[in-house]
Amino acid sequence: MMHVEALVEDRSGALIFRSLCEQELSGLEAEIGLDITNDLRAHRGLGHLPRNWDAEPSPLLGGLLDLLPAKLRAYRRILDVESDLLIICFDSDRNDPEELREQIETVLGKYYQGRRAIIAIAVEELESWMLADEAAIASAYPDYDAQLYQQYQQDSVCGTWEYLCRVLEGKRAEQIIEEGYPSVGRYKMSWAERISPLLDAEHNQSPSYISFRRKLRKALRQKVHPQNR
Repeated sequence: MMHVEALVEDRSGALIFRSLCEQELSGLEAEIGLDITNDLRAHRGLGHLPRNWDAEPSPLLGGLLDLLPAKLRAYRRILDVESDLLIICFDSDRNDPEELREQIETVLGKYYQGRRAIIAIAVEELESWMLADEAAIASAYPDYDAQLYQQYQQDSVCGTWEYLCRVLEGKRAEQIIEEGYPSVGRYKMSWAERISPLLDAEHNQSPSYISFRRKLRKALRQKVHPQNR
């Protein structure tokens, strides 16, 4: 038995992540003969690491990074050191993914050292993992702009959700983009609800997703073959 606990930045991203991750877990259960349970925790955005990592977070904060030190302290008590796996998944936005990774690794080193954890960073946003599956987009949105889609470069820093909006929404896109948040959040949820169930984890073309997939498969196989660690 193994448990996978995943922390994801927001609700729309959680739909995308769940669809892809559960496909991977299901396939690996059959491949390595291991029962895997999973829980996914969505947050209210990325937030920021607190100045004092040891302090209890404010109840007004709900971002993934806002709560991360406190959650790691809790997970250290309740997750099994040998079998359970923690995944931290978020967008890089306009930040340097490697700088973000180093920050998270530092927090993990302080509160979660010696335990199993994977950092999954989507470049630029988790919507890039939907843009990495044209078949899913075409099935969910038959009128999508195929010509514009073909110009997209996987994992490019190009205003990812805006690009996806233009691919899916056509003439309405600029009005939606201009509206901004919080109404954009509703559109993101709608896109994720329609596209996520159709995503194919095995054929996803996003380099950042492929990197996460390799790490996940390696971590789960190490549970069965610990001598390969």
